[in-house]
Amino acid sequence: TVLCAGKWGDGAGAMWSGPEGELLSRMISAMKLNPQTVHAVTLVQVPDGETVEAQNRPPPLSVQLRESESKALLIFGDRAAQWLLQTRESMDSLRGKCRTLAGRPAMVTYGPEVLLQMPMYKAMAWKDMQDVMRTLKI
Repeated sequence: TVLCAGKWGDGAGAMWSGPEGELLSRMISAMKLNPQTVHAVTLVQVPDGETVEAQNRPPPLSVQLRESESKALLIFGDRAAQWLLQTRESMDSLRGKCRTLAGRPAMVTYGPEVLLQMPMYKAMAWKDMQDVMRTLKI
């Protein structure tokens, strides 16, 4: 399985709803993965501007990462990537590189919300997803 993290949504199940959720599901399916076997973690904006794990998704993200059986991490969006990887790098420098997070390979790509607004990034996102597929040998 793959653990996906993104900043869109406002609680449990939000990652899989609406147009963004439909696109995410298609993206995961295109990777030859079953969306039901993908562990999704939604990050949200809180009033003070810090990105944190959704309050209603215990246990904490650090525990989920440590206990997850996911073989790879796919991080959607620059805000989620910056928070998870503790960096201020731009999306251009974040994507296209395999990193390590919680002892697993981690790739950063554009989130579905960006891909819906800027379809010209879809080819780059597909390349990132193919890199994850190569890492997982699928």
